[in-house]
Amino acid sequence: MSIRISNDSLSVLACGFAIARCADDKALQEAQKKQQPAPDDERENVIVWLDLAPNHPKVLNAIWATLVNGGSSEVRLTDYDAQMPTYLARGLRRRYRRLTADAPSLAGRARPKQLRLIAPEASRVEDYTQPFIALDWPGLPASTALAAMLEQGSPYPIQIGWGDYLLATSVAQGYARPLLTGGNAPQGYLIDPAPWREIIAAGVKSGQITLDGTQQTAAIAVGSASVFNARHSVSV
Repeated sequence: MSIRISNDSLSVLACGFAIARCADDKALQEAQKKQQPAPDDERENVIVWLDLAPNHPKVLNAIWATLVNGGSSEVRLTDYDAQMPTYLARGLRRRYRRLTADAPSLAGRARPKQLRLIAPEASRVEDYTQPFIALDWPGLPASTALAAMLEQGSPYPIQIGWGDYLLATSVAQGYARPLLTGGNAPQGYLIDPAPWREIIAAGVKSGQITLDGTQQTAAIAVGSASVFNARHSVSV
């Protein structure tokens, strides 16, 4: 696989990427007033996960600067070995979780680095009234991650066993949108602000979820130390 991320001045090899179709604050506010998801024509491509192949630190920092400080600047993501369209996308315009690892050095050159960038909202919910990302972590499907993140970051009595119902309902109602991915990036969903109270109430009323305590519960540790490998302990 040969994926490249390019701006107006350089092109860098990437190992994987994930793009979310995000709406801006104004579109989200209007959608919440109407109690419906923001329409697709009011969304834009935003990079929420990026794995860059080993390269000179200055090159990686230039890509970082474009994604974090580039304003309206867009980059191009192209896979030359696969039947994949070229995506135009922007960065978060704020900081990512930034993970680096040393790579084998070449004679006469600075030690290359491998860089992984992850949107902070892919590891925890800071504000459940704002969009966040539910990823398929190793051994932890996106549905379970969604339930765990809501259990930790919202005021609702979420149970981990509700994950499949919450994700399926969110997708059906348009509040969960699959990420656009390539390479080694995990699959996942952009979760827009959703009427969780009503979704939970409908699930209980229909019998798809229960509040009797028999659902599986879990404690999920998803943080800066576990962005490569999610940890979870389960009790029944």
